[in-house]
Amino acid sequence: MGVAPQFDFNGNRKSRHPSLQVHLNVEWRDLTDGGWDRSVQDAAGRVIGLRDTPRMRARALWLHAIDLDAGGRFSDMPGEFLEVLIRDLAAERLGTQAIVLVVSDRTEPMISNPLAKLKVTGGAVDIARWLAGHEPGNLESEGAALPAMDRRLPAFL
Repeated sequence: MGVAPQFDFNGNRKSRHPSLQVHLNVEWRDLTDGGWDRSVQDAAGRVIGLRDTPRMRARALWLHAIDLDAGGRFSDMPGEFLEVLIRDLAAERLGTQAIVLVVSDRTEPMISNPLAKLKVTGGAVDIARWLAGHEPGNLESEGAALPAMDRRLPAFL
């Protein structure tokens, strides 16, 4: 008797490969410098450098683990990753808005704009939470009210 095929939540047949995660890790491990310099096109038609894919994967895993209440917390994120996440989310969410982000547990502002009308101050965890559309915690805003952020994020930059 054969094993019944498995399907995902969209009704698509799941891969027969027992561990796609291992496969992806092996592919990344075996890439040459030239391979890392290549680009791919995503489902939306955007060109993405392969060097960006580990960061994109980490971002998706962390944010989904938090959104799904699967044990991930912003406070568990490594400091360097948290800084990259803040920069990514700020670029995506705030665009060209005149804003200054002062991360109180870092030595200098992460995002500074001399024409800023809004200054947001707080710890890296609270700023990341706010930019990702979660309850911001202990943030102070100066010059304007703290804008609300939607939890819906583009899948990747």
